[in-house]
Amino acid sequence: EYDDAVNDFTKVIDIDSADSFAYYYRGRSKFYLSDDKGAIEDFNRTIEIDSTDIVSYHLRGLAKLNLQDYDGAMADFNKSVEVWPGLGNLNYEKGLVKSGQQDYLGAIEEYNKAIKADPKDVKSYYERAEAKFLLTTDYQGALDDYNKVFEIDSTYQGVYFGRGYS
Repeated sequence: EYDDAVNDFTKVIDIDSADSFAYYYRGRSKFYLSDDKGAIEDFNRTIEIDSTDIVSYHLRGLAKLNLQDYDGAMADFNKSVEVWPGLGNLNYEKGLVKSGQQDYLGAIEEYNKAIKADPKDVKSYYERAEAKFLLTTDYQGALDDYNKVFEIDSTYQGVYFGRGYS
């Protein structure tokens, strides 16, 4: 399905190489196909054409995160917020970057902000538990967060594993 989309949007680009939507949708399709490098190339072109396309910054940041380009990912997440302040702070994504950089205290700070903004943000509770476990050996704090994940969504992948280790 996404392969067909890549082909279709390539045809649109062949017709109009300045169509930012075609680059965006082809990049998004490549992202979902785990072609992060190809996705980044298309998001780069989208942003060259329309520097206010916050979704391209966000998805490019996620693709960079997948490639462990943590500084590039953080720059894109910050740019997304700069272009559209109403987007929020993307604290969950920033926490993932900081975890990837093994800055677990920084990650916990970002997850705290995400949880403050949305107390039912199961992903942030889960990732905060992981950071607590890895960094501080705060096993009780990690267990408390895993329990909160379980309380919000008992089907969340990894919650039983995390609770078992804590």
